[in-house]
Amino acid sequence: MPTGRSRSLRAQLAARRKALRSNNEGGGTPALLEPPAKKHRAVRRRRRAAEATGPETTGTPTHLDEGPFRFAHHPEPAPGRYVWAGHLHPTVRLSGGGDRLRLPCFHVGRGVGVLPAFSAFTGGHDVSRRPGERVFAIADPAVVEV
Repeated sequence: MPTGRSRSLRAQLAARRKALRSNNEGGGTPALLEPPAKKHRAVRRRRRAAEATGPETTGTPTHLDEGPFRFAHHPEPAPGRYVWAGHLHPTVRLSGGGDRLRLPCFHVGRGVGVLPAFSAFTGGHDVSRRPGERVFAIADPAVVEV
């Protein structure tokens, strides 16, 4: 049985939806009010279309070359350039005594460096250092090699 407060919240939500619909110039349902399944279908359609046409035809750049560096989303080596990339959101796990930390980090390899995610909502991928690689943990306010 809904309480007075939940009825009030439902009424506020219904009023907000009505206002959003009336402000929508296209006459359709604003994206914020679309059911999640409908939004996900639209995202999948756009993603498939982009994959089918590729960045060459959509005009979306896949990387930026600047001096000796290449800045890209995916960490893929590029001949003659050092690649700085994202996508993997590297993290490093540190422990000592009974304490454990999982921190975002820079994962620096011979030809590719992977940047940390700067958001708490991105999750992360634990990295392990291989020969020739370096890992720098972000331990606010410092960046520390581990």
